[in-house]
Amino acid sequence: MKWMKIFVCSLVLAGMLQAQSQMVDLLDESAKTPALAIEVRSPVHVLGLAEPTLQIAPLDAFTRLIPCTSDATPNNGQLDASLVPPAAVVAMSGYHGLIPVAWKPVTSDTLTGYDVYRSTSASGPYSRVAQSILNCYYRDQGMAAGITCYYKIKSIYINTESGFSSFSSAVAVENGYVIRSGYSTAAPTIDGVINGAEWAQAQAVDVLYPGLTGVTRLYVKNDQNRLFLAVDDQKNIKLDNSDGVGIFFDRDMDREWSSDAKAEGLIQVYWDNGTAKNRFMSDHGKWPDKITAEGAVVLSGISQGISAASGHVQTEIAIDLRVAPFSYLPFAAMGFLLYAFDGANGQFYGAWPQETVAKLPALVSGYLWAYAPFSYGDLFLAQSEPSNFWADVDRDHDVDIMDIQLVAGRWGTDQYSANYLALYDVNSDGCIDIFDIQLVASWWNKPLPSFKLAKDAVATAGTVKMKLIQTGAETCEIWIDAAGDLAAFQMELAVKDAALREMVLGEFLPKTGNTVIALPPSYDANQEKITLGAFSYGAHAGANGAGKLAQLVFTRSTVVQVTSAQCADKNGHALAVEVEQIETIPEEFRVYASHPNPFNSSTVISFSLPEAADVTMSLLNMRGQVVAEHPLGVMSAGMHEVVWDASRQPSGVYFCRIRVPGAVKGGKLLLLR
Repeated sequence: MKWMKIFVCSLVLAGMLQAQSQMVDLLDESAKTPALAIEVRSPVHVLGLAEPTLQIAPLDAFTRLIPCTSDATPNNGQLDASLVPPAAVVAMSGYHGLIPVAWKPVTSDTLTGYDVYRSTSASGPYSRVAQSILNCYYRDQGMAAGITCYYKIKSIYINTESGFSSFSSAVAVENGYVIRSGYSTAAPTIDGVINGAEWAQAQAVDVLYPGLTGVTRLYVKNDQNRLFLAVDDQKNIKLDNSDGVGIFFDRDMDREWSSDAKAEGLIQVYWDNGTAKNRFMSDHGKWPDKITAEGAVVLSGISQGISAASGHVQTEIAIDLRVAPFSYLPFAAMGFLLYAFDGANGQFYGAWPQETVAKLPALVSGYLWAYAPFSYGDLFLAQSEPSNFWADVDRDHDVDIMDIQLVAGRWGTDQYSANYLALYDVNSDGCIDIFDIQLVASWWNKPLPSFKLAKDAVATAGTVKMKLIQTGAETCEIWIDAAGDLAAFQMELAVKDAALREMVLGEFLPKTGNTVIALPPSYDANQEKITLGAFSYGAHAGANGAGKLAQLVFTRSTVVQVTSAQCADKNGHALAVEVEQIETIPEEFRVYASHPNPFNSSTVISFSLPEAADVTMSLLNMRGQVVAEHPLGVMSAGMHEVVWDASRQPSGVYFCRIRVPGAVKGGKLLLLR
């Protein structure tokens, strides 16, 4: 985030400069070094401040499906003094394990984000579940089915915040808006006539539209290489130009549009002058008012058929998953939205998930409700039938890097997560963690067994003894004191006001010559925790003895605590773990940059002591007057943090002075109201 430039009148500035000159000697009497610098930056312009940039090439059909701009308009750079919350909020029901929440963007040059609050009662109390969200939407995951949750939003401005918005409520539903494709042993004839026998293996889903009666049904199945879709639109009894279906897909399920060309977006299959055609428009940007789309292209990997021979319009589609834009391995998944459209009447006859068109038009105009990937349901492709060995997760009769990657790609999800897939939960414990990954990795490049093997065998190696050593204000190391057959580890760390900048693997895991892969760390800002891990595979996986496991580098000075640690042997079986935390003795007395700085109300001041000492902390204003003094008493050698509550002090520049016998050091602080 860029900070605001602060303009001070010349008279006050002159006094500040004179006082700052006098303060240099006060701040570091032992070393006579300058006070710590303070960084002043300009504000980030976010959320609803620019004109919508939607640009779609003119098309000869389906023009009514081209999205309009939203009704969020820029304010030409004028500051918004009203500090308003979002004018409208919608929470969306019917999703598995989650509740999507969206709100109308606020237009203000001082807006820095949004905070999301949740309660199980309309009257509260409300607890914050997400902080400083830059988007105007949020997916609240890990929600139990059947419990009504209420949501309110606050707009966060530079140095202050708005009050609450009005609330909106929603309920998660078990297996809601999830399609699990059936496995196809025989491809259907793609002619636009839905034959019941051809689609018997498909998963059938009703595709509803708010306020309409009648049936529109979707059939989904796939084989190793192709996805087959059929839409039976029983409400549309006459085939006209532009009749057909649209499919929005989020290929990597990150709930955002890709910046890559021709990667994700909208596929339309439609009737045009006696012929069924397709076209693809790749989408980019942020919903709702920064969506752009590339010009339409015809996809060679799709075949389609549309017919009204049954007395109503039916559409059949076959998509080759091996070619662009999908380029999927079998048994993957995608974010998915589908609609059925009557071109003659300009009428939608079906949409899935229905909640998108039921709720999002309250926030945006035109058809932008359909361009919101955070609201899409999940389409999971099916596994083939022949192989039933648990490590062969893609069921292609061997265990290779694809199987490992499929499981590793779901690392950190559990049964309440939308991206959780039970097939990849190899040990069936309700979560996909390092044990599932290592279980699969242990069978890499080996012949499949002729009989079903147990997954729950107990590791025979001894206890793994780990050490977390705080080597500096922003660094720590993970060491192994003793281990036998250690092939994978996973740790959860409590870290305050800092994120993990880098994890560098040590020499311990790869010392036997096997392949080691570090998993992408996950950071939960609300709970201030980081989860990290690594696994190994190969003929010599599993290391013994002692050595460095990893070095961790954080974005700022922090104190790290281990909240959990798990280790697995080369077969993916759990090893007993003992963890010891060691804080190294700093080599010097040092005061680190406070955080946050600039700050509002309170800031954390960190310092290190090479030996035990009697410590006093003083806070001075620009005139050199002591505004607060805190005798901290005798403190042990090591890293320390002290919070200064400046809620009763006026805005301005302050100086922190930490005094120990024989030395004084400090830094500059900026309090903004």
